[in-house]
Parts: sequence; C-alpha cells; structure tokens
Amino acid sequence: MRPGRAGCWAPSFCHQLVYWSFLEERLGGNLTAIRRGLLANDKRPMETPTVICRTAPAYVGTLHYGGRAVFNRTGSLVVSTGKRSDLATRLQTEVATSSLSNNIRITRTGSPPPAT
Repeated sequence: MRPGRAGCWAPSFCHQLVYWSFLEERLGGNLTAIRRGLLANDKRPMETPTVICRTAPAYVGTLHYGGRAVFNRTGSLVVSTGKRSDLATRLQTEVATSSLSNNIRITRTGSPPPAT
C-alpha cells in the first residue's frame, strides 16, 4: 500500500474483523478494493486477509479513488467510490455498470445484500 492512499476501519472489534479500502494495482490500471482480515490476539500479521470487493473499471491514474466505508443499520457495508478526478473518467459516472462515483452496498463477505 502506498502512504496516504489507504484507510483501516473496524466496525465491531469483538469479532476482531477489520475492513479496509486500498488502491489495488491491476491489469489496465488501479482500482478501489475492500479487504477483510482477522486481527490476531498476539499482534501477528493479519490472518486470512481477503479481498471482498473490487470496483470497475481499472484506470491508470494517480488521483483519488474513494473508499470511504460505513456499516448501515441493516449490517451492510456501504463503500463510496470516487470518479478519480480526471476528465477521462467523468463519463464513467453515467455508465450503469461502472462503480466509479457510486455507493456500493455489500454484505460483510462481499456479496450483494438481500433485497429490502
């Protein structure tokens, strides 16, 4: 992870699960990803870190990628993404299949939440 580009956030520490957003390098650029891991009692490295969500499309750029996260009242994780502050990506905000400049709602394992 690059300094200044990632955040760490834990919704409820009783289960010691930690969720964080980060910039992930992928073929074709980089994107916002959400990872979940288990914090060990003995302060060892994070156990079983797993990427549970990736935005699309990837983009070659250095500007902000978003990644704010909060759990809502139903227990879903809501992640906001940025439009990457670049002229080339602004049109992506109008594309239904793009996750740029969106609020993405997922379960704690990364699946779509049940319909309400």
